[in-house]
Amino acid sequence: MKSKIVLTIVMGLAACSVTGGAQKERVRIRDDLMAAVKQALPCVQRLAATPKYAVLRERISVDTATPPTDAQLADTETPTLEMLQLGMEWYSDNQACSRGFIEGLARIDPDLGVATTGWLIETADIYQDALTNRPTYGHINERIKHLKEREQSDIRQWGANLNARLKRQQEREEAQAQENSRRFKAAIGAVSEFAANALIAAVQVLATRQAALDQVQRQYVLVVPAYQPVQITRTTCSYVAASFTCTQVSF
Repeated sequence: MKSKIVLTIVMGLAACSVTGGAQKERVRIRDDLMAAVKQALPCVQRLAATPKYAVLRERISVDTATPPTDAQLADTETPTLEMLQLGMEWYSDNQACSRGFIEGLARIDPDLGVATTGWLIETADIYQDALTNRPTYGHINERIKHLKEREQSDIRQWGANLNARLKRQQEREEAQAQENSRRFKAAIGAVSEFAANALIAAVQVLATRQAALDQVQRQYVLVVPAYQPVQITRTTCSYVAASFTCTQVSF
């Protein structure tokens, strides 16, 4: 789980002052976030502890907790075949973490799932660009910097939208105080068909990007026989019994 994203969500929830059913919904979101962290943490820790990726982090900001350094952004060298290979292996290993990331945030709110999928689409595009165009480290890190800024912007916007929705929910509850015996259905807790379809559509776009990246690496090996193709999987998600479930399918 991306630590800065988790922190931004938690701060956004803490800043929202609501009562009643809206407060219960805020607590639900917080609890779901903690469950998502618990789900994703082992995968993230395993990847972070893999020794071979240490050299990759020196040149490329693949550690999503920190932005690229000034030195990384100014790096005019082009990645070697060995570094491209290592980067693709990291992408392959990280796909398992990404699946849990989509599932975890989608359970909190489908809008978060859509945003997460958008980040993963951009990530696949960055790797495809690296294999196809062989840009400099600085160019790759500039794209990663933009992605991280987008993540923070999307989370802030989601937090603002969430606070507005919770406040509207509270206002409706207060306006219907005389009907307190009637169970109020949380506007956020119930995933609408529209929101579910939007998330599934976003995941389908991600799958096409993953397929494109897999095709690019297969073409790359024809030009550079020393390159060893990595296993890239296609992400698929379904919505059953009010819950999102995602899987990885090999090409």
